Amino acid sequence: MSAPIVCLLSTLGDSDDLEGMVPLLDDTSVALRHAAAEALLWDSDYAPSVVTAASRHNDLFDAASRAVLVHAPTAAAFLELAKFEAPSADIRRTSLLRLSHGMLATDLLEAAMALDDVALSRDLLAVITSPRRVMAESTVAESLRAISKAALIRADEDLKTGHPDAALTLVESIPGIDGAAEPASLARVRAVALLSLGRIELAEQQAAAGADAWFEGLAGAAGKAHEAEIVKRIESRFGVAITSDQAATLAKVKERLTRQANKPDDGQ
Repeated sequence: MSAPIVCLLSTLGDSDDLEGMVPLLDDTSVALRHAAAEALLWDSDYAPSVVTAASRHNDLFDAASRAVLVHAPTAAAFLELAKFEAPSADIRRTSLLRLSHGMLATDLLEAAMALDDVALSRDLLAVITSPRRVMAESTVAESLRAISKAALIRADEDLKTGHPDAALTLVESIPGIDGAAEPASLARVRAVALLSLGRIELAEQQAAAGADAWFEGLAGAAGKAHEAEIVKRIESRFGVAITSDQAATLAKVKERLTRQANKPDDGQ
């Protein structure tokens, strides 16, 4: 059987013809494998065969990703497919990201959290928090919780890489995040970002943010004009209710600020 005949049967044939194409998924001819996969991936009874065949033949990875997208765009199916070998890194990424756009936010978050592939996990988190996704799913409570959690994970990464403005912009772009996100986690991200940016009065409004968040914010403000003011607010806000390590950090910062304040100008 030739590839053109397979294509013709996929259009004009019946279920018996489709059944006869399943063995072609393991044919030595790449063209026949592709033709059979294209014919079978649209049928819910035979799509699983395409996915299984992709575990044996990496040239069928793209077809398998489309079979999953059409019939079972779940976290479990995504994670199974992600274990398969693909012809190239570009094909793998393109196929999996295309699949991700057909998944619900809850499934996307589950997949992102389970992946060992850090770069792909970040890509999925970006898909979850995209404006289109937020617009489509934020009215569903379970989806909004998933979107909010993904936003906090991404925002935390932004804070760690020195981008508090991006972190703050992201969390504030999610409508309803205050009722969907874990309160302490949201308050921490907001407080750290606001303190790093010097918006101290707004940071003060994050009542659920503890000393850890304020010390993270202090670190983010290192060398900035408002660093000394954060030190004062920490002392006023928490007093002695800080750990010994935090007290040591505070003492070092105060010592450095004092040295800088007493340092003569270059012109003197």
